[in-house]
Amino acid sequence: MKKNEINDAEGEAIIRIIDALPLLEQIATYRKPGEYDFRKLFPAEYAQFTWDAALLKDSRVQFVQRFGYWAAKVADEMTNSDSVHSKFVFGSRQSRKQTAALSKATASLERAYHALVKEVTA
Repeated sequence: MKKNEINDAEGEAIIRIIDALPLLEQIATYRKPGEYDFRKLFPAEYAQFTWDAALLKDSRVQFVQRFGYWAAKVADEMTNSDSVHSKFVFGSRQSRKQTAALSKATASLERAYHALVKEVTA
């Protein structure tokens, strides 16, 4: 296998993560910050998502690693948002900081996704 070649397991993990993104979008859109509960409401999807992200983070292909890293980061930041918003008032400095961290993670995941698509289709 070449250094920049995606193996079958990574390809399937990428597809599963991409298929899970509409679920994350719905959670972020229709639930308030601090009430995302991705881990609690969808335990099977959360487990698969984090498993796939970890698999991709260990890839030998850099753009796949980046996609896996940011996918894992989004799941972590959603979980952290639930924790932070349960402790602090919405609009507090900690709340705003966590919202910014989640926003950065989602924007970075989007950039990593576009880079992945560009590399795969080139």
